[in-house]
Amino acid sequence: MSDPPISGIQTGIGLVVAVVAVVICAGLLFAPHDRPGLPLPRSAVAAKAPETASATTVGSATAASALSTATGAATWPEAAVAADAKPPADADAEPGVVMITAPAGADSAADRRPARQIALHVPSGSAVTPFVTPGPFTAVFEGWISRDLWEEFTFTVEGAGTLRLTINGKQVLAADGPVLTATSPKVRLEKGRNRVRAVYRSPPTGAARLRLLWESTAIPLEPVPTAVLSRRRSDTALAAALRQRRGRELIGTLRCTACHALDGDRSAGMPELLADAPDLRQAGERLKPAWLAAWIRDPQALRPGTTMPHLLPAGEAGDRTAADLAAWLAASGTPATWTEPDGETIVAGARLYEKLSCLSCHEAAGDRASIHALDRVAAKWHPAALVEFLRQPSRHFAWIGMPDFALTVDEAKALAAYVLSTGQRPLDGVSTGDASRGQAAAQRFGCVSCHQFDGLKQPLTRAKPLAAVRSATTGCLSDVPAEPAPRFALTPDDRTALREFLSTGIASLARRDSMEFAERRLQALNCAACHERDGREPARSLQAERRAAILAALPPEADPPSAPPIDEKAPSLTFAGDKLRPEWTAALLAGHLRYRPRQWLHLRMPRFPAAAKEFAQGLAASAGLPPETAAESPVDPTLTGTGLRIMEGFICSGCHAVGDAQPTGLFEAPGINLAWSAHRLQGDHFKRWILMPQRFDPESRMPAFFPDGMSPQADILGGDGKAQIQAIWQHLRSIGDIADHPWNPEGH
Repeated sequence: MSDPPISGIQTGIGLVVAVVAVVICAGLLFAPHDRPGLPLPRSAVAAKAPETASATTVGSATAASALSTATGAATWPEAAVAADAKPPADADAEPGVVMITAPAGADSAADRRPARQIALHVPSGSAVTPFVTPGPFTAVFEGWISRDLWEEFTFTVEGAGTLRLTINGKQVLAADGPVLTATSPKVRLEKGRNRVRAVYRSPPTGAARLRLLWESTAIPLEPVPTAVLSRRRSDTALAAALRQRRGRELIGTLRCTACHALDGDRSAGMPELLADAPDLRQAGERLKPAWLAAWIRDPQALRPGTTMPHLLPAGEAGDRTAADLAAWLAASGTPATWTEPDGETIVAGARLYEKLSCLSCHEAAGDRASIHALDRVAAKWHPAALVEFLRQPSRHFAWIGMPDFALTVDEAKALAAYVLSTGQRPLDGVSTGDASRGQAAAQRFGCVSCHQFDGLKQPLTRAKPLAAVRSATTGCLSDVPAEPAPRFALTPDDRTALREFLSTGIASLARRDSMEFAERRLQALNCAACHERDGREPARSLQAERRAAILAALPPEADPPSAPPIDEKAPSLTFAGDKLRPEWTAALLAGHLRYRPRQWLHLRMPRFPAAAKEFAQGLAASAGLPPETAAESPVDPTLTGTGLRIMEGFICSGCHAVGDAQPTGLFEAPGINLAWSAHRLQGDHFKRWILMPQRFDPESRMPAFFPDGMSPQADILGGDGKAQIQAIWQHLRSIGDIADHPWNPEGH
């Protein structure tokens, strides 16, 4: 191949210099605090709100008078301005805003909760929160928008209903529906915190929809991100509302309605009311008698914080009953045989333990370490049953928080062998129990109210209906519950939350709010162990030394990989609701996908089948998107070929597979198969992301092809970046029909 001419070299050098200049400028314009997925810097958090106003500045005037002037009659919610409009101090700031809600026409607020964004989607006839009656409502979003430097923005509202937006006490946007599509004039946001207040009224019929977006010369149109929003942590009214939610959550997680009857149809209410408890049929195949006796005798001793209550009396009588119950359960099945593993299998299990990041839950710092400790696995499990549990954790407990990694038989055997080889603590011996007495005890204690057994009947008598235990200070809610009441691991704050909830909030159990459910599910499944969200680093990222120590203790691999290691980083969840189609997210969580989106990673996204659809829809609703992705207009055939040509010009196939065609380049950062894009991604998020990838993930290796909104392929569509991105999206949509999508909705 001949050398290029000098002029070509000079042109290439000039192009490189230009690209470097663009990258440097982009780095200055889009400093980390401007990226929507990152936390605010201290300077923005601590800065004071602006105190002056001008023709182009929305000043921080006293909120009450300004709002009264801007919006007319001082009725709720216009008059319900927070008394203290001063920005919170650094230590008192939390990401997001407060959402204050009430039924339409109410003269006072009924509820409040945190909101990550000024956005929501409430299906027709549903409740905006569980503590507000279903139907039309008013929602007020209050908080602050922070900037490190002053900047002018326009705000855009999308949805249905009406909206009034004020910044620092001055109305900047008024939009009347029924369809919300309005944009404000330019608004100058000052350095520091700017007070924001959005009053939204849902339409009288149909779904309530709201998304607030912003745009500046440096930031393309996007939903106002959580990273720039803040609220006051010390908000006492919000704290009271959160106590109500804590009480409501405990009713579900403690399975109170298994004993205390609840009026109405559970299937339409709080999803956790449908959660199961471990199925104990054939428990003897899986669990060892000594562990069963110790667990039944004192669940807290083996797993602090467990939701399993302490039921047995103190002293020898309790010891004897525990032994009897264990004998009865152990007689329900015969454990399978187990072949002792060799050293090679144990080593393979250790590598898998590190690759799957098991230590993020089982060796995490803080309380979770004791809750999920693995030092009594050998005392609990028959080894062959442990293998089956690792392969399908939800088989006997659908709502279990243990992730299902779709392990092969060999992988499960190796992982079980490694865990059983680590430091295990034995249990004290227990006396031999009587199985017939154990069955009678199980019937007497009403164990079948929560668990499944063979040969037991539902108890003839039940506890008081839930509505009859309002303001309860006796029974299981007593500060020191007396036998035979169940003794749960409740803190004083938990008891207070339950008592307050039972006195005023029982009706909320019949209402379902997918947005709040998604937040609870993120916590219950410990998604933060692997995923970053809103700038909070996952537990996994803090355990590099421990992971390295596990691998250092192992013999060298016989056939180590020749390629450099790929950054093992799980995707951020900051934009999950706005980014992913809820249908695809539900299929991913349920384990119905027939492919792994990031198959090059050792990390695996596990299955969590229980309530996967509700979880996915809640993430979307929190971003203001419907539970089912809105239909797009038909693919424009005049643009699909253009989109392919643009992608070929950017050499997208160098990093990304397209269907069965594998990437042509060898890179450390392969990309997701582009044939899945249109089925996986929300179209408008894709268009924002490809315009400026590093704004959404500062560590992304995806090139920014459209600096200043223009494309280097100037001969296509006039070099207009947005037009080219639209053509790319049309091509991606044309690659395969939804009928060809490689997931299996039946789960077979």
